[in-house]
Amino acid sequence: MSEEGVPTKRKREDGPDEQPDLRKLIETNISATQEIKTIVNNQEKNSKAMVNNQNKILEKFEKLEKQGENYSKTMLEKIEKLESRTEEHNNSEKSLDKTFVLKETFLDVQKMNDGEERHGTEYEHFGRKWNAVIKRSKEYIYISLVLKKETIEEKISVQTSHEVSIKLRERSWVKRATENRLWSGNVLLFLFLFWEDMDQRNARILSLEVRVKLHKIESPIRMKFYHFDVSNEKFSNVILNVDGHRFNVLKELLSMHSPYFEKLFTGGFQESGKPEVTLKEVDPQDFQNFLEALHGYPAVDDSTVEGILLLNDVYDAKVIGHRCKEFLIDSSKLTVSRKLQLAARYQIEGLMDTIISNIKDAGEYRKLVTEEKNNFGPETLKALLDKGLTFHSS
Repeated sequence: MSEEGVPTKRKREDGPDEQPDLRKLIETNISATQEIKTIVNNQEKNSKAMVNNQNKILEKFEKLEKQGENYSKTMLEKIEKLESRTEEHNNSEKSLDKTFVLKETFLDVQKMNDGEERHGTEYEHFGRKWNAVIKRSKEYIYISLVLKKETIEEKISVQTSHEVSIKLRERSWVKRATENRLWSGNVLLFLFLFWEDMDQRNARILSLEVRVKLHKIESPIRMKFYHFDVSNEKFSNVILNVDGHRFNVLKELLSMHSPYFEKLFTGGFQESGKPEVTLKEVDPQDFQNFLEALHGYPAVDDSTVEGILLLNDVYDAKVIGHRCKEFLIDSSKLTVSRKLQLAARYQIEGLMDTIISNIKDAGEYRKLVTEEKNNFGPETLKALLDKGLTFHSS
């Protein structure tokens, strides 16, 4: 022992004369251990934070995925409900009947004052604008159809039959009528309801569905580009009589483009050898437009395209179908909803897909599937569903 009572340090045989201070060595080890623990704890905290972030991301993804599934499920449910309602043109043989449906919903009808009118949305069908109108008159509310007058001088008479379905809360009415005459600019009265009945039911919403069939449109024929009257007689070899209007045409040209006319003129029918053939249930104005388009004139526009498509649904002239499709894609100002209805009704190959693919605005798409969905059949709704999933995924 030394004088101070401190143990003497032993001399190592193969090392330094003195051993290191054990206290400092232990303190150094403890400090290093604490640093390691701190690093490990920090790593654990970072790992937990990363896991939490991953969990949050997964939760958001699952939420979005669930929203997408719910959206798809909702759309599919709507489609399934509509699949039982096959579109009219698929249920029956192709015909030249001019039919259309107006659907309108009026809100807060119980607040209408005496003499007040409510006008529904204007829809264009067969080159004409139509809308439903309701009006309160003392103890009644009248429901009417309006054919818009394009010009002051215009005088057009339309013979129609119609079916009106009305829904007012839990009660509904249906009224059918035939052979009514309607002048442009005037109204055709469907029926009226007792205001007292509506008031007692606290009716806020009045829903209408009007099915219209146009039997005949009486108006002068507009010849935009070419006359098929007697002035064309030397360039024709057959007369087609359409509701009293005589069209001088070349049967070979019509037969070349249309299987219908090929059979009519060369298929051994009774009419084949006659110099004049009558076409029944054809609108002469539509036929004028059809002939002009077939002869290469730019006769297809927003006011003529539906009438031309109606005839071509029977005549099946490929060049006409192509020109109508090209016009609807590139030039038409009709709404997307109206174009989709035409594409579905007349089965224009590729038109529906092209129109839907051109929808870039999510707001426009949302309006189609919410406000216009009742105007579409199952095939169109399925195509819109596919488009909706692309909006969702982006």
